[in-house]
Amino acid sequence: MAGLSWLALRGWPFVAGPSWLGPLPRAEWTTEVGRLVGSTAAASEWANDIGTPDPDVLLVIDELRRRGFASPS
Repeated sequence: MAGLSWLALRGWPFVAGPSWLGPLPRAEWTTEVGRLVGSTAAASEWANDIGTPDPDVLLVIDELRRRGFASPS
């Protein structure tokens, strides 16, 4: 989804409405976003990417926990 950010999607009623409210199945969301951006394959790849934790951020989290800050539960 080259050149397209999540912030660009936030203004699209289809994305900001039903998908965040829950009634839209993931496959339908991916298909519709893919149609809107011109690539269902790219939308599917993006939707299925779980990401990778940044090692530096993990170090900061470890330090905060060591100092007594806990994750919200």
